[in-house]
Amino acid sequence: NTSNFFENVGNRVRGYVPLVNGNEEEEEWFALSRWQRLVGFGVFLAAGALCLLIAFMTLPMMVLRPAKFAVTFTMGSILILLSFAILHGPVAHIRHVSSRERLPFTIAYFISMAATLYFALGLKSTILALIFGVIQVIALI
Repeated sequence: NTSNFFENVGNRVRGYVPLVNGNEEEEEWFALSRWQRLVGFGVFLAAGALCLLIAFMTLPMMVLRPAKFAVTFTMGSILILLSFAILHGPVAHIRHVSSRERLPFTIAYFISMAATLYFALGLKSTILALIFGVIQVIALI
């Protein structure tokens, strides 16, 4: 029975993966079960990894079509960011990335992602999309 298999996996994982930080619990109607968080994390992480893989496969063509790399890399970054928000809970994740020490990097990262998408898709400016893509990578590191 497949549901029994997934239930057993969920029970095994529950003891090893702390998904809620101590007393930081969210509203009941926002709460996901541990299994739902793990599945959501896995799906978004896999989708983000696929986008990054596609981005790095288009790296040799960056001279001809840099917008392709910029958009797929940015979408991969957004999906991976969302995967961790699902795993830890959105409120806890926002508190984490907006902590005093991380806030300047978080702001630079979000602005560079938005600017990369804007210049790649909106204005179709190759140079500016490339510049903000590099800024995005630096802010990520």
